[in-house]
Amino acid sequence: MGFWPEHKPFRSVEEWKSALMTLPENSFFELLRSVLGNIKTPFRKQVLLDDLVNLLSREEIRKTISVYLNEQDRKVIVAVALLHEPTSGDLGAFFTGEFSPAELHANIINLEERLIIYRIKGKENLHLALNPVLEEVLAPLVSDIHVLFPYHSDETDSDVAEAHTKGTFVLEDRIIAALFAFMQSEEEVFRPEGGIRKKVLDGKKNLSCPGF
Repeated sequence: MGFWPEHKPFRSVEEWKSALMTLPENSFFELLRSVLGNIKTPFRKQVLLDDLVNLLSREEIRKTISVYLNEQDRKVIVAVALLHEPTSGDLGAFFTGEFSPAELHANIINLEERLIIYRIKGKENLHLALNPVLEEVLAPLVSDIHVLFPYHSDETDSDVAEAHTKGTFVLEDRIIAALFAFMQSEEEVFRPEGGIRKKVLDGKKNLSCPGF
C-alpha cells in the first residue's frame, strides 16, 4: 500500500546515530547506560553506538520491543510517520481531545527511553522521528492507519469482523491520497483549537467511500 507517496518514514541509521551524538553528554550516557548497562572506560561514542545497533538488531530484543508496545504507543508511532516527523507541539495538536498534554508528554519520553523514537534538529525546532534500526518492527505498524482512524459503520461487530476476514474493508491508496490532499489544503491545520485530528475526522465523513 502506498502510504507515503513522497516521504519515507525512516531516515538512515547514520542520521539516527548523528542525532544521538548531538545529545548533551549526560543525556547521551544516561540513555546508553539504561540499555547497555555500565560503560567501561576507555570508550568511544561511535563504538558505543555500534554496540547499541547490534543489540537492537537482535531478534529476541526486537520481539520484546514489539510485545510491549501498547495501543497508545502504536498511535504515537503511526502519527509520527503520518505527520512526517512532527514537533511535540504538532503531535499535541493532532491528539487534542484524546490524550492530555501530560499523558502525551509522558508517552513520548517513554518511547524515547525505549529507543523507539528520537529527536532530530529541524530549522527551528526539534522533530520526532522513528528509529531506523527498528524499521523491521515499526514498519508494519506505521502502514496501518486504522489505529488512528478506526472503521465505523452501523453493522454489528460480527459483520465487520467477517467483512475484514473476507478482505472487504481495505484502506485504499485513493483514501490515503484524499487524506493527504485534505491535510495539505489546510493552512492552519495544527492550530490548538481543534487540531488536525478533528479536521481529518470531520473531513473524512464527506469522503464518498463506504468502506472507510
